[in-house]
Amino acid sequence: MSKKPKEGVTRLLQQVDEGQDEAFADLIELVYEDLRGVARRRMRNRFGERIDQLTLQPTMLADDALMELKRQHVTFQNSEHFFAIATRMILRMITDYQRSRMAQKRGGGNRGVSIDENRDAVEADTPLHTTATMGADVRDALAELHELDPRKAEVCVLHTVAGMSLPRVAELVGVSLPTVERDWRFAKAWLASRVTRESNG
Repeated sequence: MSKKPKEGVTRLLQQVDEGQDEAFADLIELVYEDLRGVARRRMRNRFGERIDQLTLQPTMLADDALMELKRQHVTFQNSEHFFAIATRMILRMITDYQRSRMAQKRGGGNRGVSIDENRDAVEADTPLHTTATMGADVRDALAELHELDPRKAEVCVLHTVAGMSLPRVAELVGVSLPTVERDWRFAKAWLASRVTRESNG
């Protein structure tokens, strides 16, 4: 990352820490490609050329890191501190994924998922980042959506967690606004259906 973007990241980090609402969306717009790049490199270091065969993908790791960064409300010193923490989060997620795969190979079953506590937020179209915590329940549901349709999950995270408008999401993802609007409608309906199914199960 060049000096100018680094300075931009540091400035936005300060604004996020000061509670400026639009700063987090601006920050993610600036660093999102770099987060995906970090995830891709770390996955390639760990799995080699097999990464294309895994359910875990760099975009999913970047989105999870984004959610965790939002949830933790960390005060970052500068851009280097931001990326150091984000990288540690991504490495931890990769390790968790490996452990999960090993447990499944040993016959361990998937743990139950309950996202009932977030049903109102999903059904009311309330941004997920306004909930007090981003629990493993919502992350599991979004992980399922990532496997079903990575772009729709990416649109959902950028819109609800990063707080980006749909036009800005369209620019960042690289598709048309009508496509993003359809993706968001699908993601919202899918999550609401997922919540209802789990709560009734």
